[in-house]
Amino acid sequence: MACAAGAAPRSASAAPHAAAARRRIRRRAAVAMAAASKPTLYDLPVSNNGARIRLLLYKAGLEGAVSIESPQALGGLRSGEYRALHPQGKMPLLVAEGGSLAVPESEVIVMYLLDRFAAETAAFVPATLEERTRCNLLTRLHDVYLTGASPTQLTTLGAMYKAMPADERAEKLASLDAQLDDLERLAREGGAWLATQDAPSTCDFAIFPSMIFVKFMAPIFGWSDPFAAARRPKLAAWWAACLRDADFKRVFDEVDGALQGWKAGGRWDKIGASEQVAASPERYKH
Repeated sequence: MACAAGAAPRSASAAPHAAAARRRIRRRAAVAMAAASKPTLYDLPVSNNGARIRLLLYKAGLEGAVSIESPQALGGLRSGEYRALHPQGKMPLLVAEGGSLAVPESEVIVMYLLDRFAAETAAFVPATLEERTRCNLLTRLHDVYLTGASPTQLTTLGAMYKAMPADERAEKLASLDAQLDDLERLAREGGAWLATQDAPSTCDFAIFPSMIFVKFMAPIFGWSDPFAAARRPKLAAWWAACLRDADFKRVFDEVDGALQGWKAGGRWDKIGASEQVAASPERYKH
C-alpha cells in the first residue's frame, strides 16, 4: 500500500481495531435511532433483576414496544455515557424514548411499565387487596433480604456466585436458606402462583429469575433440592408451574444458558468457592 510522504505505514494489526471501532459506531447509531422512537431496556441475559422486566414484557406482548440492548451499546456499565444515565453503574436501566427519562432499579422499571402500558399489563396486577399486599410483601422480601445490599456489601444471594471470605459465605448461605423458608411461609395456599390463583403476577416475575440462580448453584454447595416438595411444597408446585409456562421457560433458558457459561469458565474456582467447599463441605450444606 502506498503511503504519503512522511506518513508512517499503517500497521496490519490496526485494521481489525479500526473495523471494530466502525462497527461500534454503527451499532451505537442504530441504538440511538431506536431509542428515539421507543423506550430502551439495557440488560443482559444473566441478570436476574433484569429478567423480571423481560418476563413482564414477554407475558404482556410488549417486546415490540421496548427495545432490549446490552449496556455495551453505551460502552458498558462503567462508561461515562452509561453512568450519566445511571450513576450507580448497574443494570437494568430503562431509558424513555429520546432520553427524556432514565429509570434504574428493576422494580421501579416494572412500576413504570405497569403505569405506561396499563391495558397490556393489567392481568399481572393482583385483583384483590389481599393478593396485592401478598405480592408486594413477597417482592419486598426478595428485593431487601435476598438481592438487596448497601453499595459496600454483598447480597445474600451473592454468596452463591461472588468472592467472599468463608465465614461470610457460610453465614449468607444460612440466611438464604432461611429466606426460602420465609417465601414458602408467605406463598399463597392453593393455586400455582405465589400470590394469585389463576395468573402470575409481578412477584412471580421478580422472584423466579433469582430462583434459577438458586436451583443452578445449590448443588455446588452440597444442597439438596431447594424446592423439594417434602420441605417446601408450595415452592415446589410454583416452580413446576413456572417451567410449564412458555414465557417463564424462555427466561429460564436465557438465565440458565448464561450460568452454564459461568460454569464452563470456572467461575466457582476463580471466586474461591470450590476451595472453600472442599475444605469444609458440611459447613455450606442446607
